[in-house]
Amino acid sequence: MLPDFPKLRMELNRKLQADFKKQTNLRAPLVAEIGVVAQHEGKGGSYETEDGMVKLIEPQHVSVPLESPVVSSPSFGYDDALRMVHEAAEKMAREQTRMLFAKVHEAVEEVGNSLDAQGQPLRAELILEMWERMQFDFDELGKPKMPTLVFNPVQRSNVVEQFRRLKNEPQLRMREEEIMNRKRLDWYDRESRRKLVD
Repeated sequence: MLPDFPKLRMELNRKLQADFKKQTNLRAPLVAEIGVVAQHEGKGGSYETEDGMVKLIEPQHVSVPLESPVVSSPSFGYDDALRMVHEAAEKMAREQTRMLFAKVHEAVEEVGNSLDAQGQPLRAELILEMWERMQFDFDELGKPKMPTLVFNPVQRSNVVEQFRRLKNEPQLRMREEEIMNRKRLDWYDRESRRKLVD
């Protein structure tokens, strides 16, 4: 029988779990930006929308299988364990991202502010039309907190070109400014009506 080293085992376990979390976040950066709230009791939660509707939240369980080989072989080392953790992190990132997009799609369809480009390539005018439908928050200096645009990497050159157009074409700049001024006024109005909680 091999000796057991509980402190070493716990330290290796801690390191592998930390690496799993880090690698998952690197592979799913959009998911990593979402704040986490620990819930220590209860099976769900709720929130109230701006129009007074109470929505229930049911936590979703996400897991990926991690099969360890028979580790009695001395050839299985820390690097092998790390490789397994990285493969599991890739699967977890894919699953979390899939779930995130499914939930966002569901929420956007529910409120009715989706925009179907009907197969058109992304254009600066579509970006402005999309921003027209969105609710924006602003920082203390009145600058908009811009949304994250998720796109296929093969579209990168077109996306860069369309944002260049937004920055350089006067009629597009003027329309963007009008939209943001209107969104800023809406935000000020929302902030002034916000309930303060004790």
